[in-house]
Amino acid sequence: MNETLLEYNRKRELLGAGFSRQYRSHRHATGNIIERLGLETELQGHSGCVNCLEWSKEGNLLASGSDDCNVILWSPMSHRKLTTYRTQHNGNIFSVKFMPRSLNRVLATGAADTKITVLDIESTNTLHVFTNHKGRVKRLAVAEDEPHLLFSAGEDGTVMQFDLRCPEEYSKESPRSVIVNLNHYVGISAEAKCLSICPTKTELLAVGSGDPYVRLYDRRMIRCSHVPNHSADTCDEQYNLPANCVNYFVPGHVPSKVEDYSRRYRMLAATYLTFSPDGRDLLVNLGGEQIYLYNIYEKTRSYRLERAHRNGCHTSSCAGDTSSSQPNGYHSKNYTSFVLSEECSSQREEKSTPLPPNIEFLKQQANHNYERQRYAESVSLYNKAIFLHPAAAVLYSNRAAALLKRSWNGDDYAALADCFTTIGLDSQQYKAFYRLCRCLLQLGRLEEAMICFEHFERVFPERASGHSFEKLKEELQDNIASKNNSPSGKSKRANSENDGVKIESRQQEMEWKHLSYDYSQRFCGHCNTTTDIKEANFIGDNGQYICAGSDDGSFFIWDRLTSNIVRTLRGDECIVNCVQPHPEICLLATSGIDPVVRLWSPLQEGVKNERHIDNTHAAAGLNQRRMNADPLEVMLMNMGHTLHSFSSSDSDNENGGGRDMQCRPF
Repeated sequence: MNETLLEYNRKRELLGAGFSRQYRSHRHATGNIIERLGLETELQGHSGCVNCLEWSKEGNLLASGSDDCNVILWSPMSHRKLTTYRTQHNGNIFSVKFMPRSLNRVLATGAADTKITVLDIESTNTLHVFTNHKGRVKRLAVAEDEPHLLFSAGEDGTVMQFDLRCPEEYSKESPRSVIVNLNHYVGISAEAKCLSICPTKTELLAVGSGDPYVRLYDRRMIRCSHVPNHSADTCDEQYNLPANCVNYFVPGHVPSKVEDYSRRYRMLAATYLTFSPDGRDLLVNLGGEQIYLYNIYEKTRSYRLERAHRNGCHTSSCAGDTSSSQPNGYHSKNYTSFVLSEECSSQREEKSTPLPPNIEFLKQQANHNYERQRYAESVSLYNKAIFLHPAAAVLYSNRAAALLKRSWNGDDYAALADCFTTIGLDSQQYKAFYRLCRCLLQLGRLEEAMICFEHFERVFPERASGHSFEKLKEELQDNIASKNNSPSGKSKRANSENDGVKIESRQQEMEWKHLSYDYSQRFCGHCNTTTDIKEANFIGDNGQYICAGSDDGSFFIWDRLTSNIVRTLRGDECIVNCVQPHPEICLLATSGIDPVVRLWSPLQEGVKNERHIDNTHAAAGLNQRRMNADPLEVMLMNMGHTLHSFSSSDSDNENGGGRDMQCRPF
């Protein structure tokens, strides 16, 4: 703590209770506190999977929704169950929300029976029931400055808005409640999985769907439309949206892999998304992949390499405003382009600047782990070193090598970004060009790989005769030959399907996807393939940490600045779906397949934590294997991991197996 006790007392006297709340919020997520997190208690009361959790704004109440169709209101500080609400739902409850400015008296729920209910907590009466969705309601959202509005995302492909001041409007035959109809652009199989309202600019609405793209809409430009009665109605022009009302976001490497994932029955879909406290970043848990952070203001395009058409060096790390001049790189309409020329590598520097002692120590530790094939540990050390010293080209180049060896999902693309950053900082890092070529080859971008390969041969001829380079050359030639000999033409399945999408709408969707923005950070280690309600959230008043559950029954906490895992805890016998941080203090609520809600808080120093997982890198590596395994292997891994990691009776295992099936997406 930097400030003295005297300074703290002076601020408290001047600002009163508001300062105490602000102070607690600012200090509740520090490294020391996060490292001491452990199980505080288990709240029992549900008889099925607990699919959703929601804190009240002040944090004095916690609501939970379950497969048992009940909502329970808890007093988390006293560990007491206050009330059980037997809702009118007859399907799994997936979302629960306190309505803003209702003094925590009004609660909304969305469920698998396609219904949305609004409850009065004090009277336990059901105020409203909305039946406009035709598919499961997966997520609800509210806006603090519009307390009368309730937003919903349904697997019928629609995002709806309900005004609680005029509920009778939604009992009409075709009410105007649809904000976005994804079916109009994607097809009749479209699903809306999750949504979130920006806390600082509530006109911004983020939507996650059954594909890897996240859509960020400006509600001011959209007019509510009628609920479609039939699938054919989705073609209606009323669902047309202004072209500039939305931005798409997707990890740069994912679009080219979607077809391959589909062949392996691995679906990529956003299962949860949320804004950072300052509203600048959007956190997305991408099912079948990793967790991604998108900066919605400093947007970046995906990386592309092009041939030089003019003098000058145009290599960059793709950091910067698209509207400003880019001396080391330039942004075309749909991607960040890097142009290599001989001039950029001909300016030989005499000597690179030595690293500070602490950074050199981290680098040596990372190299030591790399040599011993502990690539995950090596990447983590380079993450820390780069955060502390972001201008050292050698750190990015070395991390790229470790990422290529670790080979988790998306590592080849992350290594590609590191190579571009390296070259932008120091064009004499010849290994970065070799690794860049390797990245492009693994990503299947053979034309760009050949551009890089030819550049390396011209600029570093003395290095081009090495064994590694010759091996890379042979691989590249083989891949090009294989591509030339393969049948030409791409599948027309998407265009030939009778999905009810007009040509104009399909073209608009393709344009939006073509202009999509890339991620700024990613967080790896968890596994998200078994359920489609797995969350990811920020911890701390500034979102200093990231947390998410996993299919292995644990939940992970990452340092947002370094992207490193700082804590892994066993949170469920099977799967952790929900991780909800308290709004003011260091208290986490988690739930999953088990019919309980678990509360986590800092333990006393020296107290043994039975649920802490020591080897986080091993757990993360196993999750990456689990994510890429076939369904049978996943089942065997789940059985083996459960037996190895937890002590439970046979009857518990049987009950767990039954509950597990209720939360499966299919």
